[in-house]
Amino acid sequence: MGEYLAPEDCDIVCQVGDWYDMPSITDHRGRLEGEGDRYALDIEVGNQALAQFMRPFRKRKRKMPHFIFLVGNHEYRIDRYIQQNPKLAGSIGFNKDTHFDKWGWEVVPFGRYRNIGGFYCTHHILGKAGRPVALGPTFTKRGVSLVVGHTHESHHIKIPRQAGYSHGLDVGCMTRSDYANAEDWSAPNEHSTWRGIHIMEGVADGDYQKYTEIRAEEFTDE
Repeated sequence: MGEYLAPEDCDIVCQVGDWYDMPSITDHRGRLEGEGDRYALDIEVGNQALAQFMRPFRKRKRKMPHFIFLVGNHEYRIDRYIQQNPKLAGSIGFNKDTHFDKWGWEVVPFGRYRNIGGFYCTHHILGKAGRPVALGPTFTKRGVSLVVGHTHESHHIKIPRQAGYSHGLDVGCMTRSDYANAEDWSAPNEHSTWRGIHIMEGVADGDYQKYTEIRAEEFTDE
């Protein structure tokens, strides 16, 4: 993915979260199912993938894009695990162990929004009970352009306004193609999973001049 994006003239690269899967500390697996999982390995895999993504950008001669990471619920597992095990505070931690700071990324905390050219971007929308809520109702109620991830699906809702449109974007994911085989919870929705990247050009006031969806098959070996 980095090799595909690096030659592009990108001003901003935004990753919508769940770069680090963190199965070793999830609440959704039993002790037997998680046997052999290790926190250190989860971190190592994520850091290696981030380094692989960034290397092509380091080679390019033009100005580097501004990189933004929206912390997802999988990374937030680290904070929750520390809350459940306070004795680990200072020994492990998102900022301590992940390498976004090393590579110069701006990190947006879990549940927060980042305004990028009038698009309000977050990993997923949190309801009053702290649970994820669907993009559609929130988008139509607020009327501002929103970008979310989390669901692994891709949806694009447009509402006309006096000049242009407001957009509600669910941008899918970039998991490997056999992810559903490794994660039982993902298997039932595998048929609706969309993998790829979204490119917006001429972004301003929550609208764009050009929008392109590029499926992962176009820039990976899968």
